[in-house]
Amino acid sequence: EPQGLVPISMAVWTSQTIDMAGAKNFGTVADLTPGVEFDSYPDYGAGIETNIAIRGVNSKDGSTAGVYIDDTPIPMDPGSSFGREYPMLFDLKRIEVLRGPQGVFYGEGTEGGTVRFITVQPALSSHSGFAKGEVAATLRSATSYEVGAAGGGPVSSGAAGMRLGGWLRHDGGFVDRVNPYTGAIVDENA
Repeated sequence: EPQGLVPISMAVWTSQTIDMAGAKNFGTVADLTPGVEFDSYPDYGAGIETNIAIRGVNSKDGSTAGVYIDDTPIPMDPGSSFGREYPMLFDLKRIEVLRGPQGVFYGEGTEGGTVRFITVQPALSSHSGFAKGEVAATLRSATSYEVGAAGGGPVSSGAAGMRLGGWLRHDGGFVDRVNPYTGAIVDENA
């Protein structure tokens, strides 16, 4: 029997499963992960003061779900009206959702669980990269698109490596923004 294995309730999203699910943000990943709820405070209106709950342990009145990029915590800004920032899902190695108390490994503020965004690390011995694009059209609206590329490799063989990426996304709208005084269209398909 293997030594050192500990049973844990964890969901892992690899870059391939994120792409297959068509997830563009953490909200989509949370919707598809059992035991995870991602929404906003109902007191202020939709989209303000983001909230994550893992296994029903809510973070509305304090941080009970830890969020990390690799091993660095993303703190909850108590003065913010928009809650915690979540990274883009582009060029991630995986997302780990650890359900249940994680205080032993991740400290206070992780009573409900922990979400870890694991980045692709620079390689010291080989080059790698990828590019992807997506275009979508909706009847009577502007075109939506997404393009991105990332790559990296050794700068000094075995000693130093680098990874660079670029990403751009545009969601096409279908409602014109109009000047309320003149009626002139300010921004078409905003």
